[in-house]
Amino acid sequence: GSWQSSFPFAQADTEGAPQGVTPPARPGDVTLHYGDGLHVAPPPSGEAGPFRSCILIGFKNAAGRGHHRGERHYNDVLLGADDGQIPDMRTVARGR
Repeated sequence: GSWQSSFPFAQADTEGAPQGVTPPARPGDVTLHYGDGLHVAPPPSGEAGPFRSCILIGFKNAAGRGHHRGERHYNDVLLGADDGQIPDMRTVARGR
């Protein structure tokens, strides 16, 4: 994962790429992320669960913008620009 940083896309071996933290998570553990975070994890190594789950929770709903409503994908709120680029999160928060 990431910690105390915001960074554009980079390969893990890119010079200056942020270093992550590795919480000692085990099946059944829960991690909480506040804000916009970078999430990276290997696929499950077992064939039977439990597997990790992701729950997206929001605390502010300004005129119905910005929160997942069960459509195709939770990132749809970011991927709506005609040019295919993801806008700065501050722009998204302002409602474009």
